[in-house]
Amino acid sequence: MLHLRRVETVHEGLRWLDIKRYGIEISHNRDGETPDVLTKDDLRRAWQLPQDVISAGVPGNPRK
Repeated sequence: MLHLRRVETVHEGLRWLDIKRYGIEISHNRDGETPDVLTKDDLRRAWQLPQDVISAGVPGNPRK
């Protein structure tokens, strides 16, 4: 069932949720630079809270 959901939503922009859910490691390869790898526990995978929420006193998600 989960595999079917991944196949159905591949063109709907929901792929990031699957990457986070399954802990898939992704790599951004750029010409002439070392690849930037996001591992399962990388803090950059967390969505940042909107600025108005942070201004209200909720601490933002930690970044690397």
